[in-house]
Amino acid sequence: WSNLIAQIKEKINPVLHKCLNSSKNAIEEDESFYRDELASIQKNGEERDVQREQTCPGSDGRIDLLVDNEVWELKAKQACGQDVYQCLFYIDTADSNVKQETARLIAPSFSDGAYRTVKILEEKRNVKVKLKTFADVGLSGKVKQD
Repeated sequence: WSNLIAQIKEKINPVLHKCLNSSKNAIEEDESFYRDELASIQKNGEERDVQREQTCPGSDGRIDLLVDNEVWELKAKQACGQDVYQCLFYIDTADSNVKQETARLIAPSFSDGAYRTVKILEEKRNVKVKLKTFADVGLSGKVKQD
């Protein structure tokens, strides 16, 4: 049995690895599309400072968008509490010109944990992370097909 299990694992692991990586890459590509779409919506007809993928000094994190020096983080799938904390991390590690009291998290939907985390950050850190759906910000929610 041990040999049979080892043979099965040997065959399944590369396939599973490929599936997981392709799924992650697809989500990253979706986020990139939505980020570009949102940046163009925000600039449309208004004088706004919109910067894409700003690096946080001292970390390997990248802020999806800085809109008038406010952190905007974008998720292609439902956002959770961890995503809210990601916004806080960007506020804490970004340059001093980034607004320290607010951020926006944009996603198709939000888990209960995301709402609870927003409340905790407001009460304990006096930071307001605004949860905005795709519809709230004018995103189509449909990834462009080639």
